Amino acid sequence: MSRKTRDVAGIKLWSEVVREYFGHACQRCGRAHGRMNAHHIIRRANYVHRYNPDNGLCLCVHCHVWGKTFSAHGTPEDFLAWFAEYDPLWNSWRIRHKNDSMKDEGRLFTSWNIPYIESEITKLKAVRAAGGIKEPMRD
Repeated sequence: MSRKTRDVAGIKLWSEVVREYFGHACQRCGRAHGRMNAHHIIRRANYVHRYNPDNGLCLCVHCHVWGKTFSAHGTPEDFLAWFAEYDPLWNSWRIRHKNDSMKDEGRLFTSWNIPYIESEITKLKAVRAAGGIKEPMRD
């Protein structure tokens, strides 16, 4: 399996775990039907938190991408202001960890580090097998 295929599988599993945790309901508008997305609170280009279920929030497509007056990607400043009110403790976690890097953890990392991706997929499968996220693991 290629590195890209592993990464796609990891992101897909991450998304499923996050959406299941939030009961497939948009945390902003409350919509509980239609297509739901898992949104990375800390951008997914930050590989330390790329597959971390605590770094995900369930949003409907409108609140995630397509909303003209509000969407996590279309109006990121508005999203972050909403998020700070939605969960101040979670927002403080985001602020503390948004610049984390693998170098900070003493690990050499590239975006396609296969053993890392596989270990993160294994962790996500274990979370799912245990019945999903019971409580956020945020520090």
